[in-house]
Amino acid sequence: MTAAAGTACCPAPVAFDVESPVEVGGRRFGCGTAAAAAGNAVSAWFGEAKEAALLSRTLESQSPGTSTTPVAATVLSPSRKKVRIVAFDSLRFLLVTYIVIGHFIGMSSPSLFVWRAFTQINVMVGAFFALSGYVAAYTNTENAAHEPSAKLLETPKTLWILQKVSTYYPLHVFFLVIFSPIFIYPDVYFNGWATAAANGLLAVTLTQAWFPMHAEVWNAPAWFLSALTFATVALPFALPIFARQTKAQLRRSLAFLFLVGLLPKLGYCYDLDGWGLLEGAMNPKDHPNLLSWNMQRFSPWYA
Repeated sequence: MTAAAGTACCPAPVAFDVESPVEVGGRRFGCGTAAAAAGNAVSAWFGEAKEAALLSRTLESQSPGTSTTPVAATVLSPSRKKVRIVAFDSLRFLLVTYIVIGHFIGMSSPSLFVWRAFTQINVMVGAFFALSGYVAAYTNTENAAHEPSAKLLETPKTLWILQKVSTYYPLHVFFLVIFSPIFIYPDVYFNGWATAAANGLLAVTLTQAWFPMHAEVWNAPAWFLSALTFATVALPFALPIFARQTKAQLRRSLAFLFLVGLLPKLGYCYDLDGWGLLEGAMNPKDHPNLLSWNMQRFSPWYA
């Protein structure tokens, strides 16, 4: 069926009588417009009122006799509308719950088993990076197509990066200002004004994650934002490449990136014989090489 079928139903460019019946597919409908008749027919045939409404809007926007797009193809074509993945909310809750427990479980004098089971928070933080990457790819690529979104391509890369960073950077600065006496006083007292100023610069510019032994200066959890900012800067350059890849190419890219991230960790475990170390349950001073450990868990390349 095409728009031409609509002109057969309601011929002549005159006002349509919404009460006059028309027969489509053996059923009678009110013929207000060709779109209404076709929409009702599709609704009866497929039992999908939502698809019929979509068909009606499509045909109403076209002049009679000018379209040759099949009705079924219009109705049944894959939707490119993005939907909210609500399951991610539950996943974030579970990850945050584990991380919070891992930070405070030591206060409850747990058993050794529970202590080891709930203090491996670095693994869960890595899951947050994976989740953030998936959401960024999902929202900046076209649904049901191997191509980046038009907004990603049309927005200047610098502006795109600033838009993303601005969603969390003002709040980061706000907390630095509010708690600055707590951050500055002990830093100056133990390290002096020069070191405190350098640490403050790292914290304000979100570059602390690049310095393994200073990744947790001032607001310690902000190292995550430092590493996330690096990933955000890389995304507008990397996403268009990944968006155009097929499933097979994406699997190869995933395997390559996984190995690139895994090799330094294997070297770290092999050189320090750290296969059985549970870093989250260890006193940092007891670690065989704190610098190597911090590089694996804080550096934007490996986090």
